[in-house]
Amino acid sequence: MMMNATLEQLRSLRLAGMATGLQEQLTQAGLTAMSFEERLALLVDREVHWRSDKRQARSLKAAALKYPQAVAAGPNMSNFSRFQNAQLIEAKFATEELRHDV
Repeated sequence: MMMNATLEQLRSLRLAGMATGLQEQLTQAGLTAMSFEERLALLVDREVHWRSDKRQARSLKAAALKYPQAVAAGPNMSNFSRFQNAQLIEAKFATEELRHDV
């Protein structure tokens, strides 16, 4: 009974990630061997990640991307020589070696 009240209080404080983490801790037998500080650290970590995930989901929704299922990946380096050439050209423009007078 007391744990139900604690879970409701966590939710009323808008600590839903921590409430979910506490529920999971109560169902897992191995976590009872952990110290109070370790369990508290897991709950706080769970809340931080939950808020971060929620913020990211909200940002992605607000972005209204054309392809929302697309994966953000790094540049394709399969054609590395072309990438190097682009860097060299940019460096030459920066030093005005390839200055084009208009």
